[in-house]
Amino acid sequence: MPRFQPFRADRVPDPDRGTAFRFVQAYFDHSYDAVFGVLHGPKFKARLEAQFDNQEGFQIEDPSWFALRNVVYALGCRCILAADDNVSFVEAEAQAKPYFHNALSAFSEIIFGHSGFTAIQALVLMTFYAEGLGNAAIEFPLCSNAVQLAQARGLHRAPSKSWALSESDSLSRSWLWWTIYCLEKQIAFRSGRPSLIDDNNISTPIPTKAPPGSSMDVDIFTLIIRNARISAQVSSRIMSVKAFGQSSTQIIETIHDIHSQLEKLLESIPAELRIGTSVSTHDCMSAQRQIPMMYLHCAIFGSFMATHSILFYPWISARFGTDTDPSFQEQITASSEIVANAARQIILMLRKLTTDAAVPAWLAFYFPIYAHVNLFVHTLMYPTAPNAIGDLALMDICAGHFGHVEHITGSEIAFHFPRESAALCAKVVKAVKNTDRVNLTTVPATPQASGTTPDCSRPNESGRGEALEPLEPCELRSRAAQGNPFDALEFDMESWNFFSSIDITDNFTPNLMDIASAL
Repeated sequence: MPRFQPFRADRVPDPDRGTAFRFVQAYFDHSYDAVFGVLHGPKFKARLEAQFDNQEGFQIEDPSWFALRNVVYALGCRCILAADDNVSFVEAEAQAKPYFHNALSAFSEIIFGHSGFTAIQALVLMTFYAEGLGNAAIEFPLCSNAVQLAQARGLHRAPSKSWALSESDSLSRSWLWWTIYCLEKQIAFRSGRPSLIDDNNISTPIPTKAPPGSSMDVDIFTLIIRNARISAQVSSRIMSVKAFGQSSTQIIETIHDIHSQLEKLLESIPAELRIGTSVSTHDCMSAQRQIPMMYLHCAIFGSFMATHSILFYPWISARFGTDTDPSFQEQITASSEIVANAARQIILMLRKLTTDAAVPAWLAFYFPIYAHVNLFVHTLMYPTAPNAIGDLALMDICAGHFGHVEHITGSEIAFHFPRESAALCAKVVKAVKNTDRVNLTTVPATPQASGTTPDCSRPNESGRGEALEPLEPCELRSRAAQGNPFDALEFDMESWNFFSSIDITDNFTPNLMDIASAL
């Protein structure tokens, strides 16, 4: 991923009036984050009109307003250029970035000066911009400061009646808080960092309607909030250091509880908002709605994977020391299948993705590589599974996606692990298939290209069929392809460090290194 580069101290001037309003309209019409309703269109446009008219009493030097309008210029400019086939990814970023740098130049004044509602809005939109594929991964500090300012202003608490807020202002205040909540919880989830928000200290209600004139999509936003609240549980109850102190019985109960919540959320998505595996199933959905809905589905499947990862990864499940417990081994098998099924669904969604300058990095990079890694591990553990050949094809699809990303970004974003790992898996599966030395039983078939929702149900009393015995690390090493192995030390953990949340210490570290060396 790109690294943050120092920007020039001098600011570029505002665009002319016509260009400025073209950027603003493009933001409200095409930017995916407009569905969160961070900005109220009529109010923002009226204030921008005043900026150009220079009406009496207008605060020209207000740093928060300067940052806000410039980040909107950047987002709108990027949307316009991303839709132009004659403009390359690199050119689109180059033209939009100066406005973002304008906004960043006011960062210290926003944080250390007089900060109000506008400052929080500016930081939130700067976070959305920084999540773009072509940007350095600076969304965490931007979002963290937005959280701190929001909590300092009491946005996490229900407003007092004595404030006499209008309904529109009250709705805008509440929705802005929940936008910040969703942003922060997902950034914490994806990066493995602890959340800055204490869920037990929130009293702001989730509204049921949008302010008049807002661009917000209440249905989509509400579903995303529900997912964010579940992902917060995944982070605290599954991925935290404390979670590793649970007994095997407790961790299974925790997994079942969170799993059940995710299933209910997935089933509650209305038919018109569901994203199937057929490309034609969402052709009528606008691009502005498509990205949030792809995010919702990816986030839910990502939460399924994270929920079961504590038992799926052998170097973690070994911590519980229950190799002789049949029920625990059955849960490991069930969790492995759930992780693999969720990974397949994410990779299948890549066929619907149009990768351009406006696409967020979590959609084009994080979720695809997260799914690919899990399918990679599953294939190495169960190389004789009926779905192994199909999974190789899915890994090739994912490798092709990253090849496309490298092509459109002019090799600025080049990540070859999917291609190399897919080739390694193919060699392992072929080697196992051609030898009589390994004699493994089979597991039930799971959905791949059929487009069905993964079977995420827990095993019944009779179990899920006979379990495949996973290959030991030494067996994986013996079947690994000869040549240059993937160097885990070169993996950019700052850009994607989900595994940093997993505490791997003491005598389990050698086991992890054994597996890494086998790859």
